[in-house]
Amino acid sequence: MLRRAAGALRPDRGTVTADALHTQRGHVRFLVEKKAHYLLVVKANRPGLHRTLRSLPWKDAIARRYDREVSHGRKETRVTRALTVTDLGLDFPHAVQAVRILRHRADL
Repeated sequence: MLRRAAGALRPDRGTVTADALHTQRGHVRFLVEKKAHYLLVVKANRPGLHRTLRSLPWKDAIARRYDREVSHGRKETRVTRALTVTDLGLDFPHAVQAVRILRHRADL
């Protein structure tokens, strides 16, 4: 499906985003061959990569953002951090940055 959707890919027009199903080395190589930027979700279906990402030095991240909002009867806080991973031993092709989003919710 990713290859079919990428048939109309225009790398100069943005970034390809995909869910955890497409977080695969072959898909990344294909996108890089097309000169595309990508943003992929990593979940527990990639246990080794997931474990490695969780162990990155997130406390050292200088790119941080905190968002708080109240809606739908609850308070929600999102903490977003970004790290450059080129020198951190992340074993995933062409990965340059990793982003971690933590979400906390509480009913009002």
